[in-house]
Amino acid sequence: MIANSEWYKATINNSNQIGWYYIRDETKGDSAYLSLVRRVYFSNYRTTGVLVIDISQTELNGILRQEHFDTMVIDFRWLRKFMGRRIFELY
Repeated sequence: MIANSEWYKATINNSNQIGWYYIRDETKGDSAYLSLVRRVYFSNYRTTGVLVIDISQTELNGILRQEHFDTMVIDFRWLRKFMGRRIFELY
């Protein structure tokens, strides 16, 4: 259930934060996508929702191929583990 997932709970609890998460999408054959996630408040209805924008893996690969430097894409679940570390320290 989506409401029990880590990314959903983190998004609901952090109203001003935009997050990147690697999320499985059951509407697309349970494939995983890098997704931009943000909480949205509907003031007219006094409710909140979560906006999820999936990034196409093909487009992301095309963007990364243009980089002249080694690039690592991580989501918020791995951010603390890798932040401030050099690439050679991760192997």
